[in-house]
Amino acid sequence: MIDTVLVEGKRAGFATVEAFGEKVERREYERFTDYRASHGVTLDQVTIRAFRDSGDPLGIMLPRPDAASIRRAFHDLGAVNIPDKKPNHAEHLPPSVRRSRVVIYDAEIERDGDARFDSLVERIAEIPVLYPGLTLEKIAFGQSLRKIYLANSRGLRTKYRKTIFDLKLTLSLQGNVIEINETSTHFNGLNPSRLTTRAYNLLNSLTDETTVDPGISFFLFSPEAATVLLREFSGHFKAGETHPAGRIQFPAALTLVDRPLLDFQPGSAPCDDEGVQTGDTLLVDKGVWVGSISDLRTASRFGISSSGNGFRREPDIFPEVEFSNLCIKPSVMALKKVMDEAGRGILVSLIKPKLVEKGKSLFSAYGYHFSGNELRQPVHLYFSTDFLSFFMGVGRVTREMRFFHGHINVGSPYLLVAVHRERDGSFLI
Repeated sequence: MIDTVLVEGKRAGFATVEAFGEKVERREYERFTDYRASHGVTLDQVTIRAFRDSGDPLGIMLPRPDAASIRRAFHDLGAVNIPDKKPNHAEHLPPSVRRSRVVIYDAEIERDGDARFDSLVERIAEIPVLYPGLTLEKIAFGQSLRKIYLANSRGLRTKYRKTIFDLKLTLSLQGNVIEINETSTHFNGLNPSRLTTRAYNLLNSLTDETTVDPGISFFLFSPEAATVLLREFSGHFKAGETHPAGRIQFPAALTLVDRPLLDFQPGSAPCDDEGVQTGDTLLVDKGVWVGSISDLRTASRFGISSSGNGFRREPDIFPEVEFSNLCIKPSVMALKKVMDEAGRGILVSLIKPKLVEKGKSLFSAYGYHFSGNELRQPVHLYFSTDFLSFFMGVGRVTREMRFFHGHINVGSPYLLVAVHRERDGSFLI
């Protein structure tokens, strides 16, 4: 069907045509105490982007396309009148793409998924007994095979496949309930024991205690908490946003990069959804803001080269600027050394965005007091920060690092950040 799109598009009089085909086979499983369910979803669609010699492109998405529906689609698109003569970015669509070696497909997907889930349940059911008071409420498991086909009338032809395995556990402790998940391109990348330990530590940090030791001047953000902040402020590193590259000096400990060719990461891809070759995009280099991510449209607008970050997200027809694997580069410092240097502070294990007011984002945070490398009593507090203040406050970065998958895949080590206590008891970064 991909070649049919290109042929029919040219026949309809369009100067340049792009076809993005996507086939997804997904199976989801759930297990409660006495209930088991599963269901499957299959997606097969082609997204068309058609350019005239000038003006904005036209687009349409066709579910389960055939030759007749493709012809009708171009007939409808050809009837649309576009009066403007402004340049478009069709000439920047790549005519070819180099194959990149990135490990994002697991042949395990071809085997019996029901048996895989049953064995996973048996492993998980034994874990909570190691954690006093912890109860397993629910297991949810999903697996998907995604096949991408991309072509354009300038000569590009490419395809790749990616598997995604996702495990979500619902656990409770002393009346508190938490949902926690882990995502990997490979089934063996899921670690139920690690996931349960994370949940247990987070549940133990949930407290109504708001008394904070006086003189606290450091927060140590866990990777899970740090990635929430990184995701919150990531939009500033997209081309066209606030972008004073080279004019702002963050602390030298901070290096920020988007890395689309990491093996086993769900955000990885050998090329973006426009066929542009992917590769590391350095955003902050040892404190210096040096770059941004872009797709072909924004790159053409600002006179730069696309970074290969044009991705389609449901239900969008056109690609948008989006990250692949956004991460803060780890250092060689061990967590123990960073805690010893800080002396004392708050280890923030869990944060939740609350609101944005007067340019500041307010967060609810749970964590533990620490002294040296010893954790002490849990605490609940609030802090506010903004994009520049947060990154300006980063003083130390550890070597321990974890990725967390959401709308985008984000990774971070532990971050030691300087904080200031407000008169109302809240903290300001």
